[in-house]
Amino acid sequence: MKKKISLAIIILIILASGIAFGLQKFGVMDLKGMAFKKAKTIPVVKEVIASKDIQKALQKKINASKDKLQELQKNNQSLKSKLQSKESELKAKLEELKSLKQKLNNLQVKKEKEANKVKNLVDIYEAMSSQKAGEVIVELNDELATKLLKRLDSEKAGEILNQLSPEDAAKYSELLSN
Repeated sequence: MKKKISLAIIILIILASGIAFGLQKFGVMDLKGMAFKKAKTIPVVKEVIASKDIQKALQKKINASKDKLQELQKNNQSLKSKLQSKESELKAKLEELKSLKQKLNNLQVKKEKEANKVKNLVDIYEAMSSQKAGEVIVELNDELATKLLKRLDSEKAGEILNQLSPEDAAKYSELLSN
């Protein structure tokens, strides 16, 4: 008789398990949720389930942090590219500035040399007689002649212009006024 009772209990357990599985499978009852609620009342199981929930929450945070890190790395790479581009532009501008400074320096040196040449010519024309200076000045190009006349002492320049023909004197007077 004990065997028959044991067999009946086993059959009832198998039938109950089958029915429970069917109810869970077809969504009639949430036996899994009910089992978890009951299992949470057992102290050891409660800690295991809670730690799994904590692990899931932590994993979500880790995944969010990884996504944020990837986004920051993309932004960082973009900023690095922009920085390299700006550095290249800056180098080009610095080279251009260096070249322009060199050109300016060369022009200043050239201008100083020309000014010294004109000063030397002025000294020579100051020493010449007005008649001889007048004869030579009409042979020079107009720009150089004008520079010389401007740099000469006004009295000496007047004496030289006085030695020129009226047409040449008028021409140089007009050039001097500009």
